[in-house]
Amino acid sequence: MKTAPTTVGDMVDYVHKMEWSQQKSRRITEYRMEEVVDYFGDKKKLADITSFDIENFVVHLRMKNNKGATINRKLAVISKIMKYGVRHGVIAKKPEIPKQKEPAGRLKFYSQEEELELSDAMDDHDLRDLFLFLMDTGMRRGEALSLLWCDVDTICNTVTLSDPQKLKTERPRTIPLTARAVEILRLRKSWCRTGEPPFDFTNQQIDDKIKALRVVHPFEGALLHTCRHTFCSRLVQRGVPLAVVKELAGHNSLKTTLRYSHLTPASLTSAIAKLEPEPRRTS
Repeated sequence: MKTAPTTVGDMVDYVHKMEWSQQKSRRITEYRMEEVVDYFGDKKKLADITSFDIENFVVHLRMKNNKGATINRKLAVISKIMKYGVRHGVIAKKPEIPKQKEPAGRLKFYSQEEELELSDAMDDHDLRDLFLFLMDTGMRRGEALSLLWCDVDTICNTVTLSDPQKLKTERPRTIPLTARAVEILRLRKSWCRTGEPPFDFTNQQIDDKIKALRVVHPFEGALLHTCRHTFCSRLVQRGVPLAVVKELAGHNSLKTTLRYSHLTPASLTSAIAKLEPEPRRTS
């Protein structure tokens, strides 16, 4: 009869089989797993790890210039293996794990001028098409790269994402296309070879294109993910309800969409204005 894992190495392997191997971001988690195992030791007993040991791990990460958010993600690995340890009777309770303060991230989004400057600087038409398409659809890069022509409805001018393997969430969503996005797809289909998807290149190829662009036109932030921020920001700034933005962006939670709510200070004024009595009609 098998017994529950008792060491750091064995429990990390077990949790990886149970959960982490199924994650879309498993490679990042695997890197964090390795760092935890390297620090504590493969044969270290879970029962021997104290809160003091974990605090020293935090100090170790800080000395390596890890920021609060990064440290928290690595502590999450420890928290998860300890949770499994409690579940299977290997330890009585989880040691206290010190959550690190994370600064509120500044949402970077492109102005119309920045969008024009960047697109004009792109000699590579594939990168330009992807950049503008993401700007108008809010799709994640991976979603766009895995897009198939059967996902595109040329009658209704929509794109439907329904394959769970393509989505960060399991909920399908349909995105109406702007005239610009429709034109991008029309042109790409006109010269696409049979069987080729709309955006037929790998993440590595895109990374290489972005790296080349940075040389001639340095820019702040992540080029393509900022398109997604821009999509959400522009919708909110133009008065689209947050619940609608949530559905278009495919956010798991309204909490994520609420990050954009500060972009509409005018909406507060217009909301209060609705409390004002209506002017009396004069006959």
